[in-house]
Amino acid sequence: MEKFLIRNQKPNQDSPYASTADSSQPQTKLRRVEHSLEDLPGDPGLRRRISDYSPNEQDYIRRAYLQKGACQPANHSFPQTRISGKLRRFNPSWFVTYPSWLEYSIEKDAAYCLYCYLFKPHYEEGGGDSFTTEGFRNWKRRDKLEIHVGGPSSAHNKAREKAENLLKQKQSIQTALSRQSDRSWVEYRTRLYASIESIRHLLRQSWIFVDMTNHVTLEIKATLLNCYDISQIIPMTQKA
Repeated sequence: MEKFLIRNQKPNQDSPYASTADSSQPQTKLRRVEHSLEDLPGDPGLRRRISDYSPNEQDYIRRAYLQKGACQPANHSFPQTRISGKLRRFNPSWFVTYPSWLEYSIEKDAAYCLYCYLFKPHYEEGGGDSFTTEGFRNWKRRDKLEIHVGGPSSAHNKAREKAENLLKQKQSIQTALSRQSDRSWVEYRTRLYASIESIRHLLRQSWIFVDMTNHVTLEIKATLLNCYDISQIIPMTQKA
């Protein structure tokens, strides 16, 4: 069998052309650094801006935070701050009212918006929205939460729609891949079963394996095709 094998020849180390291919071609592949959930800061007051990540990573980071959910330490002992002559603090019942986006930073004692952090461009942060920059701390103004949400076309709701679409996008891709895999598996099992049964029939008839080109072998091929009903083959492949 040795004479039928073509072995890969290793380049001559002494040849001046040995490393030309590696050194002359620029490295065009971008290395993607994937961040696990453990690597991403949970406290919203300690997070990097999304724009600080590379464009290839941003959707991965967004999806990771969305799957993890908003940072809501409901059992935390929230510190009190004197506002307008009264001691006030963050009310954890707000987490129940806004379960999907309202976040609290223990490090900064401030509230944030998960959707706006993930999808609101940083160049829009100067527009007076404290939920994405330094955090919201005016605990006596609960109405600010509703003002932040705004109407259907508000920046918050646009960010929420982007978040929902990002999660739907992954789910639709996974569903499509799953369906494609199932269909490919059935087709593979169908071809495999037909091939095995054809070989068995050839062996029982003592026929040889030849190229199906001449008149005799074409008749054999027609006989094989008539032996099996494809409607019977497919259900058998689906049972496995």
